[in-house]
Amino acid sequence: MSGNCQERRREPRQPASGPVTLELLDVLPRRVIEGRLVDISPSGFRASHGYAGLTSGQRVRFEYPGRRGEARVAWTRVAGKEVESGFFVLG
Repeated sequence: MSGNCQERRREPRQPASGPVTLELLDVLPRRVIEGRLVDISPSGFRASHGYAGLTSGQRVRFEYPGRRGEARVAWTRVAGKEVESGFFVLG
């Protein structure tokens, strides 16, 4: 990871693992995405999943061990079959 990406981060990230469930809000039909945590911070998290359709600004309801709530998609990166997204927790 480049130094420039590191400098933009305001909070320290901690490695994390375990399941995360994401439910897209404001879309019909309801869509639920199962994924795995990559890391967490006080105001967000990063998850690996299989849904390349997540776009910046979309709202999701999330749940992972010890935390649940709503978040906004900050970014999504697709590399082959791997998809990763960063989320900013709302409220």
